[in-house]
Amino acid sequence: GPAVPSPLCIFHADLNFVNIKPASLREWLGRIAGMGYNAILWEVEDKVKWETCADAVWPEAMSKQEFRSILDEAAGLGLEAVPLLQTIGHAEYILMQPGYSHMRELPDHHDCYCTENPEVRSFLKRLITEYLDVFGDARLFHLGGDEAYVFGRCSVCGAEACKSGRNTLYARHITDIAAPIRERGVRAGIWSDMVLHHPDEMEAIPRELVIWDWNYWDGDGPMESVRVWDRGLVSKGELDAGILDRFPEIEGPDGLLRGFYTADALGRMGFDVILCSAARSSGDSFFCPRTRIHGRNIAGAARRTVDAGLLGTCVTDWAIRLNSWETHAGYLPLAPMILADPGRDTDEALHAAGRRLFGIDAEPFIRAVDEISGNEYPFSRAHSTGVQWNGLKDGTSPPHGYIRDLMAEWETNGRLSREREMIGETVARIERGVRDLETFRSRARTGQETLAFWSRAATLQLEHARIAREILCGSRGRAVTGTMRALKEQFRELLSFDQTPASAARNAGLVYDCLIEYTEED
Repeated sequence: GPAVPSPLCIFHADLNFVNIKPASLREWLGRIAGMGYNAILWEVEDKVKWETCADAVWPEAMSKQEFRSILDEAAGLGLEAVPLLQTIGHAEYILMQPGYSHMRELPDHHDCYCTENPEVRSFLKRLITEYLDVFGDARLFHLGGDEAYVFGRCSVCGAEACKSGRNTLYARHITDIAAPIRERGVRAGIWSDMVLHHPDEMEAIPRELVIWDWNYWDGDGPMESVRVWDRGLVSKGELDAGILDRFPEIEGPDGLLRGFYTADALGRMGFDVILCSAARSSGDSFFCPRTRIHGRNIAGAARRTVDAGLLGTCVTDWAIRLNSWETHAGYLPLAPMILADPGRDTDEALHAAGRRLFGIDAEPFIRAVDEISGNEYPFSRAHSTGVQWNGLKDGTSPPHGYIRDLMAEWETNGRLSREREMIGETVARIERGVRDLETFRSRARTGQETLAFWSRAATLQLEHARIAREILCGSRGRAVTGTMRALKEQFRELLSFDQTPASAARNAGLVYDCLIEYTEED
């Protein structure tokens, strides 16, 4: 087969938590290829009818034949397929099923496999083999492994971690389950975060593994603070000898903090690295993403990929945030644009992508969507709705009284009064942005489908902020509940743009049902 293009420019097609219509997938593959991407990281989870775990498959899942035909179509567009299968954490869709509960690391956590359980290893090898059969001549295989927060906690795994070290335990599991991958001459990879939590144990991680180094917060330029995985966010004044000794790359020659420094550090340690940015990540609302944050992150990661001679860059696009790919169209082209011309200014590239999309100067669009999306307000994202109410990607509904208990907690810790103070200005900002977006839409020469979708998403963002203001200020009763029911239906329709019916209905329900329940209470 053909050699892996270098550098790889990868788009992450995430079907975990949403089921995208096959026709929408096919349309987007053409658009992604047209932007200049050359690979797709496929996170399909339960959305294909896998035989290895048939009882964990989503009811509207594609047949393997249908998915294979989509992969063939992608290959015809020059898009290499890279499978992603989560093999430590984020295994909710499997481990929440009763028939698999014995494979959990801890009985009350259905996201993490017990990696020292031989049955887990044989199950994952069967699933990996089934993936390899469907994906055909894959060159790379991503074994996941991020955010596995209860990894190494059961009595057996905990004892092994104490004896050998956590990265040794981690590497032993990955190396064992990767046997079918190695046998076919395919290269395995993992996410970076879990192993970088133990930077003194990096020798335990085999250099044959590709490290997918994810960083969704750094921009394109010097940083005020950067993340050190075992410390959290660190500012310049908080750097100490321990950090500088392990990560000399954290400072540039000018003494300023450097974004994406872990990619350079991993390269120095002898790993091939794919640097991962995000088009959609934690902090986005369900209706629209934060354009400027993601644009700078995507461009910065692509620039570092060229400067450091990395294997590639991957623009991750986390489906659990729910806002549609259609709202990402303005900045997704930045990765291939900067890879092709690493000296190009990020703002200039963002404007060029906008002009290509809309046929006119895109600055008013960029400003308008920043006003609409750059707001953090309650009930518009994960952790204050039914989405990730428990921190997991399991799609389960929160318990009765969830919002009532949350409001009581916010009242006690002072968050409620802070949110009440800020919500008025948030609504005003979104209103301004919606007006400006409509003005731009009337002037744009092309890209009207994208703008029509943005307009619907922006209207929902505004209406949702207004209803959040009502709830924060104590409004309950029939009128508020009626508005909420109408918004739920509008959101279900918006999600139905590219999601299958059961997927759109479930996700609209996760956002609105707990709020409807709260406003109905006496």
